[in-house]
Formats: sequence, C-alpha cells, structure tokens
Amino acid sequence: MIEIRITIEAFMSILVEKMKIELKHRQRSGLIPVGLKLEELNYSQFIKIVEASIFDTLFMLPIDLVIHDNNITYIITEAVKSLGKIFKKDELFLYNKKNAKKIVDTVIKFLSEKIKTTDFHNN
Repeated sequence: MIEIRITIEAFMSILVEKMKIELKHRQRSGLIPVGLKLEELNYSQFIKIVEASIFDTLFMLPIDLVIHDNNITYIITEAVKSLGKIFKKDELFLYNKKNAKKIVDTVIKFLSEKIKTTDFHNN
C-alpha cells in the first residue's frame, strides 16, 4: 500500500479551489444562476460540484499513485466532511468511505483501461 502523505487541510484547499472553478464553469453553462456562491447552493448542487472537483483532483495525481492501493479514499472522506464545517452543510457529515470509493474506483477503472493501450509505442 502506498501512503499518500498530504494533510486533510491541504487536500481540502485544493478541493475548494477546484470547486470554485467548477462553480464558475457551471454558471457560464447556465446550470447554476450567476452570482450564487458555494455557500448559497443547495445540497444537491453542492455535492455535484464537490464530486466533480474530486474527479478533477484525482486526475491531477500521477497515475501510479491513483491506481495502486493507497489511502486516498480516507483523505477524500475526511476532506468532504471538513467541507461540511466550512460551508455549513450538515449533510456532508454523512459522506462516507463508500461514496469516496465509488469515485476513486471509477477513476481507477478509466486509468487502468487507458494504460493498457499500446498507442504510446508508436511515438
């Protein structure tokens, strides 16, 4: 098992920045009214932005780090729970390892399929 050594606060900071970018993108796309802040979103909109930001953050990490057994689900779970305190969204305290694992497994499946291709051999 590879232990990822990043604090929950550092991961949460990255996540919040990604969430701000995702919110602006959704506002430009017309999915969320312009002018709303993250704190003002309802839980449904908020969790979609959180999960999209988790996806973005996972794709920023090195592939080897993501696909091997590690503690990323724990880090994600604790970071999302911490977001509940910051944004006053009590529903986030119910976010569990199963929710995080579902996202991580989706990314792992995608990355595992991509590294099996031999496209890079022609370069």
